Amino acid sequence: MAVVITIIILALLIALVVINNMKSDTSNNVSFDKQPSIEGQPVLGDPDAPVTVVEFGDFKCLHVKHGVKTSILNL
Repeated sequence: MAVVITIIILALLIALVVINNMKSDTSNNVSFDKQPSIEGQPVLGDPDAPVTVVEFGDFKCLHVKHGVKTSILNL
């Protein structure tokens, strides 16, 4: 009996997830009219490149500090 109840509950949960996903807006087209200013900021590469990657980090955070030491140096 417990197996039947578990299957029914699982089926209801799956149905809720499917219905919720069908209702959600799937248009994730994000467009930015203006890029963040990099004026006065340290830049790697061409500052006039068509793609700009801006990283926000807090070096007081040990995880960010460690990530910069291990990954940025490899770029």
